Amino acid sequence: MKTEIFKGDIKLLVPIAIEWQKKASGNDFGITMDMPYHLADLQALISNDDTDLLALYSGDKIIGYMGIMLYRSPLGEQLLANERYYYVLPEYRGFGSLRLIKAAMDWAKTKGCTHIQFSVNKMASSMYDKTCKLYEKLGMKPFEMSFIKEL
Repeated sequence: MKTEIFKGDIKLLVPIAIEWQKKASGNDFGITMDMPYHLADLQALISNDDTDLLALYSGDKIIGYMGIMLYRSPLGEQLLANERYYYVLPEYRGFGSLRLIKAAMDWAKTKGCTHIQFSVNKMASSMYDKTCKLYEKLGMKPFEMSFIKEL
């Protein structure tokens, strides 16, 4: 498996986005994935100077991706990185997810970031607890708690 900054045609990511959409459709929060909007957001990650899209490959096949962005801390001069979202096809999770996370950390370091923030939400269903444990094993600390309410 390898990771690289994706600069190709967004249409190559559609099969992964479709799989993600299938998994996200059964969430308890009423949040749905709008495919054209998501693909436009992926394109924006490629086009913006402060964001990138990391692709995870098995051979020549794309098996996952992660949107990543950097921003100045609202509290000071530090440059921070934030994982916007990521998805790895289920059969490649574990080591594949770890490869994307480490690639994001490397990306952040090359951009001069002092910290990187990853999120995990309950829409990940059974993966929530596993992902939290993985982040802690990688030396990350819980940072904030978010709450959501459908209006």
